Amino acid sequence: HINYVSGAAAMSGECIHAHHKNGKYYLTKAKDELDYYRRKSEDLLDRASPLMDIYTIDEERQYKAFLESVKGENTFIHSEAQKVFKNIEILVCPSKWVVISKKEKPYIHFVIRHTRLVSAIENFTAEIEEK
Repeated sequence: HINYVSGAAAMSGECIHAHHKNGKYYLTKAKDELDYYRRKSEDLLDRASPLMDIYTIDEERQYKAFLESVKGENTFIHSEAQKVFKNIEILVCPSKWVVISKKEKPYIHFVIRHTRLVSAIENFTAEIEEK
């Protein structure tokens, strides 16, 4: 599905991935329709969830509050990631969330809650080449 609105036009449509030429699209410049598609876009964004929360050094207090709020949950440090990434730590709460943290300054923490991303990171296996 596509829903694009600019100040002068709106495009709405649908297609199957990799089959764009077989899709159906609608382009309009009519003011009442622009208002409709603008409201629709705003409503979609209102219902959307971010893929992750990002905490920089400026949000360190909020990040610590997040950690405090999840204290006691079943978590572990991802050992496979530790083998590959020297400056990255991955904290996993199975099937719920993952935190990817840069351990050296400037610190940054990514809290990911998207189900598929959490599963992919949780199941990450490092391919280490032995010499």
